[in-house]
Amino acid sequence: MDTNLSNHIQRIVVWGYKISTMIKHSILVVLSAIFFASCIGDDIINDRVPERLTITDSIDTLGVGDTHQLMYQYTNNVGQVSGADVFWESSNPEIATIDDTGLINGIKKGNATIKATTISQDFEDDIEDNLSIVIDEETVEPDPLGSRSGSLETTSSYQLIGSFSLNETEGDQLILNFGEDFKTSDALPGLYVYLTNNPNSVNDAYEVGPAKTFVGAHNYDIDSEISLEQFSHVLMYCKPFNVKVGDGAFE
Repeated sequence: MDTNLSNHIQRIVVWGYKISTMIKHSILVVLSAIFFASCIGDDIINDRVPERLTITDSIDTLGVGDTHQLMYQYTNNVGQVSGADVFWESSNPEIATIDDTGLINGIKKGNATIKATTISQDFEDDIEDNLSIVIDEETVEPDPLGSRSGSLETTSSYQLIGSFSLNETEGDQLILNFGEDFKTSDALPGLYVYLTNNPNSVNDAYEVGPAKTFVGAHNYDIDSEISLEQFSHVLMYCKPFNVKVGDGAFE
């Protein structure tokens, strides 16, 4: 074979290989961009949230002469649970008193509002929560199987709707339920469910697990160390790209 022809053929083969490699690389780039774009929503930079103080272990009706210990949970401006100096007061001390630890004492029949207050870390308005209580002849114990509920909203270009509830069961077990109206896009890769006090971040959030389905009712068992009042939001997150898809607050 002529040497020039042989060299020409070799150059054609080399260039063909290079072009093939470039095409494959371009395809991978395009596919990666599409994959990433499928999970683009609100790329959160500021993860600050309002501080929150919540009265827990509440009671609706307390008997005259009975006592009940209230507790609280405080979350700071990035949604982290932390300690706080809480001040307790009763709107009607003749009906019900409360001490510095949150212990209520039923004095006589009537109604009162218990207020818990703490000073904002941001030096803004005080953070507070209120509990309305009835003082009656006998204490009415709260329902041992409580529940909380809410609705999801999308924060991305992809559909995310549906109701959810967090329910206590026998044995102090929690179950997170999504309703029949739940629906989201099946184009979302790596969609995960979280419980959080900061809907802008998965930091300090409880990872429930990967989404089981994109349409319809489904549920998740929650670890026993998680309490009913511990978190304020359900968060749907695209885990591979660390991007929020949507959330819903517990009412």
